[in-house]
Amino acid sequence: MSNGANLAITLNVAGSMTLNTTDGQFIPGTGSTVNYNGTTAQTINLANFTYANLTTNNTNAVTGAVLGAAITATNVTGNISVNSGLFTTNNLAMTMANTRNLTVALGATMDAGTTSILMGTGPPTA
Repeated sequence: MSNGANLAITLNVAGSMTLNTTDGQFIPGTGSTVNYNGTTAQTINLANFTYANLTTNNTNAVTGAVLGAAITATNVTGNISVNSGLFTTNNLAMTMANTRNLTVALGATMDAGTTSILMGTGPPTA
C-alpha cells in the first residue's frame, strides 16, 4: 500500500478484505491507514493482513466493524481510531505498542466486551 515517497495513504474498505496469496501480498506503508467504512457488518481480517494504522467508520448499529482475530503489536503497528459508528472487539485481546494510541471519537462506540486491552508491550513502570 506504499506509493513511493508518500507513505500516508488511506485505503477505504466498504466490504471485506480478502487475500489471494497466489497472486500477491499486502504490504502497508508505515504511515498508511486502512479504513473500514461499511454500512453492513464487517470483519477486520487480522489473520492475513498487517496494518499500519487501522480506522473504523462502520455505521451498522448492530455489529459494526468486528475483529476477526486478536490485535497484537505486530499485526497493527500503528494507531487505532474509532471515528464513527461501532467497533466490536468480539471479546478478543488487544495489545498495542508503547507509543501507539487507541482513540474513540465523540459519538462513536467501542464494544470491548470482556476484552483485555494492553497499551504498551513493555514491563510496567512506576
